[in-house]
Amino acid sequence: MRTVAVVGAALSGLYAARELRDQGFGGRLVIIGDEDHPLYDRPPLSKDFLTGRVDEERLALCDAEERAALDAEWLLGVRARGLDAPGRSVLLDDGRAVHADGVVIATGASARRLPGRGLAGVHTLRTLDDARALRADLTRGTRRVVVIGGGFIGAETASACAALGHAVTVVEAAPLPLVPQLGAEMAAVCAGLHRHAGTALVTGASVAALHGTDAVTAVALRNGRILPADVVVVGIGAVPNTGWLAGSPLVVDDGVRCDHGCVTSLPHVVAVGDVARVDGTRAEHWTSATEQPRAAVANLLAGKTVRSAGTVPYFWSDQYGARIQFAGRRREGDTVHITEGGVVDGAPGADGLLARYRRDGRTTAVLAVDRPRPFARARRELLRAAERATRAVVRDPGPGCDSCPAPPRRCIRSCARWAVRACRRARRRSRRTARAVLLGTDTTPCRWFQTCRVTHTSSTPQVATTVPATLPSTIGNASHEPASVHRKATIAMISVTATTSTARTAAVRTGSGSRRRRAGSSVHNGR
Repeated sequence: MRTVAVVGAALSGLYAARELRDQGFGGRLVIIGDEDHPLYDRPPLSKDFLTGRVDEERLALCDAEERAALDAEWLLGVRARGLDAPGRSVLLDDGRAVHADGVVIATGASARRLPGRGLAGVHTLRTLDDARALRADLTRGTRRVVVIGGGFIGAETASACAALGHAVTVVEAAPLPLVPQLGAEMAAVCAGLHRHAGTALVTGASVAALHGTDAVTAVALRNGRILPADVVVVGIGAVPNTGWLAGSPLVVDDGVRCDHGCVTSLPHVVAVGDVARVDGTRAEHWTSATEQPRAAVANLLAGKTVRSAGTVPYFWSDQYGARIQFAGRRREGDTVHITEGGVVDGAPGADGLLARYRRDGRTTAVLAVDRPRPFARARRELLRAAERATRAVVRDPGPGCDSCPAPPRRCIRSCARWAVRACRRARRRSRRTARAVLLGTDTTPCRWFQTCRVTHTSSTPQVATTVPATLPSTIGNASHEPASVHRKATIAMISVTATTSTARTAAVRTGSGSRRRRAGSSVHNGR
């Protein structure tokens, strides 16, 4: 791979460029961005930048020294208008074409807008230019601000406007803000932050129209209510920037559809950040934009999916002087319990709170308000649980793989040794009771032992190993196509049962006449 084009010069694009260099890519690197500004961080735009506590210089994501170290070609202020998959090129709106062996799509998302003609005083908040325009409006004396949408952007903007002394009203179409993310019970608690700060919260109401001739003067709701307004901020979500991919072979469905490793339907094209729908989910979080590029770049350089981008979701939000942190995956039906702190008058107390979401006796997510240390511990627990779950399904092709130059006989021997080691590791991890099941091959040649699951039972400890009954049809050459059993190179199914005091294992290799056992073990051979 000689040239890689990163389409999108924001957070995820920068992290993808960093990963390309960190993972050894030394070829030509082209970064394409539709904004003229140097790379900047977006989360402060709805918080400290609006209130004036942060200036534009502190928004920078990288300095001149790092840009030089990346050794990249920067094409800023130009949009991508198409992807020529057969020609392996990214087409630009100025008529140029960037030829690339690999492409990282990091075009992010754009703020969703209300239909109708534009009026002065109506803003969205997604880019630096958006934040500049809104901040200029907010500095013209005391204003009546209506925020449409009670999500994170809307709540943070309302918080900043209230801190500046403006009269703020938040309009939310749902019965409560943030219900999809936090659930009804904790969403009601976080909604109390608005009320305690003096912000009016109107829920269960949708916008019918904006009134005004040249500038907005009021917001009309469908229930007939009229809200006077000098400034309106529309925070009703974002739309992934995928329009430029029309006509390409990529599947677009609320983002660019990818597998669990951020790889699209074209192996030389990966997608990261807000534009990527990874394994069926599109996440608009800072942590997703920074963590996905590592797996995506590894898979891009490998030409196939070799690493998963799965992680424990995490996001935070600063509202009315309180920091809200959430980690995990909440689903309908989860129960939630406040384990630290409490609720006072419908809002988090002065010492904050920590709430855990549980399902089937285990913690699935955790929410904290002004409890950073307990939250950090709870998040580490979630990460460790996710790592244990990942290790329970060990996807390791062993020394033999589809690119292995060794003869199949040697490859099979290596895989057999790997299987026995996996059994022993599983037994050590579960000293009292364990069952390790090694399942065999799929359609990938030579991946004989792909999965290891360790489960705990209350019965006698046992280690059962199942080895696939398909082996290469040719022995002594480089063919790795699975076929019928070859008599001279058959790995038998091993089933070992141990007593409650001692777990014993055995490895048997038949066909060559050799047999090895540990003392006291019972071995059953099968084909």
